[in-house]
Amino acid sequence: MDNARPHISKKSSEKLKDLGIELEPHPPYSPDLAPSDYHVFRSMQSFSVGKKFKDRAENASKNISVNETV
Repeated sequence: MDNARPHISKKSSEKLKDLGIELEPHPPYSPDLAPSDYHVFRSMQSFSVGKKFKDRAENASKNISVNETV
């Protein structure tokens, strides 16, 4: 890593702020790890532990319902 600052457009930053969206920074030196790996997907994993799904469609629909509640 070169420790360069990310390129963030002022216009984009202002729009996100107007929409009430808070950005989560990536962990330092780990650009391929997103904060969602620790929050969203952990919630889905906790919800799915011990559950059996008949097929991929059922699994997908269960994951969508979890995402809507997170």
